[in-house]
Amino acid sequence: VQDALPIWNEYHFYKEDDLIYNVTSQDNSVVYSISPSWVSNSGFYKCSVHSGGKNRKSGELKVKVTGLGPPRFNISRTEVSEGDMVEVSCEVPGETPPFQFTFYKAKSANDKNVQTVTRSAKKENYARTTFEISEGDHIVDFYCTARIQSVPDPETSNPSNKNIVTVAELFTTPNITVWPSRNIIEGSNMTVECTVVTSSKKVRDIQIIIQKDKRILETGKQEKVAFTVMATADYMGNYTCNAESGKMSKTSSLSIIVGELYPRPLLVAADKHINQGSMLSLACYVNDPEQRLPAFFIEKDSTTTFQVQRHGNFSKNATEEDSGSYVCGVTIQKITKRSDPVKIIVYAPVSTPVLTEDIQGSNVLVGQTFNLTCRSEEH
Repeated sequence: VQDALPIWNEYHFYKEDDLIYNVTSQDNSVVYSISPSWVSNSGFYKCSVHSGGKNRKSGELKVKVTGLGPPRFNISRTEVSEGDMVEVSCEVPGETPPFQFTFYKAKSANDKNVQTVTRSAKKENYARTTFEISEGDHIVDFYCTARIQSVPDPETSNPSNKNIVTVAELFTTPNITVWPSRNIIEGSNMTVECTVVTSSKKVRDIQIIIQKDKRILETGKQEKVAFTVMATADYMGNYTCNAESGKMSKTSSLSIIVGELYPRPLLVAADKHINQGSMLSLACYVNDPEQRLPAFFIEKDSTTTFQVQRHGNFSKNATEEDSGSYVCGVTIQKITKRSDPVKIIVYAPVSTPVLTEDIQGSNVLVGQTFNLTCRSEEH
């Protein structure tokens, strides 16, 4: 009797329906070894056997591999200057993508405002990114974590080793100084000075800008810039000093208070409605506790200026041309202030009016019409 032919079995191993290993054997079982195992080997496995024209599949088996190790972190350099760019990379040796890498930049161990950048890697087990070294960075920690996403239960690694980067300051934050004081009286000269100190040979050109609110007052391309002006109420407010070199910019600011030398004057008219030929009388008042000698003047319609007596009084015979808007001005210690306007109207002269009627006698019967005429002759 002829011996029976041996039966060959075809074994197939699958992970998430992807064929990962196959072998033909006469044995009734085969072993597929995964060594060493990685977290990326986690997943759902199954096998199938094809024998004698028949095919059978096993049920799914969930395998979970834990213990994703800290990634390997590298940085391009550890000594930099403000404004420089540093390149960092994060790698998970042995593991299979895809990954999500998170890069961290922290100014200190307790920094709550940690800067993060996330990069995805679908075909590699590493990722790269760049960070800019900003103003205020002195000693900075860089590190990364990796999250493997191709497994049923995604796992995030512990942080990598930290790389410490020391930062050289290009130039100091601007220092603003005000002379004689940040509290000053109108009429005094004041100087706003902005100073920086450069601490690196990389600083070839630096520009300093002094601004009040958004208005540029002074600029310069040296380490010290000053703005000098006689203080008036217009110069009270917030001052900013901005120093720039390349991509780096630093700013500081302060407030200046300008006290009032004296209040605005008050213009008073003896009469705002007058007849031609009558007297136009104006008086300008200013409250100056120091009793300094003011210089008064009167402006009409912002075009005509009249010099005024020492005590602020002004008078003249009125004509129709004197109608208009009047403002009183006062100058004390080179500070000039103007009052609110006062409108003056001068009327043309008229004679004493005469009233007449067009009826005979002085009696009018009921039903009759009579006319009264009022006449005045201009002088």
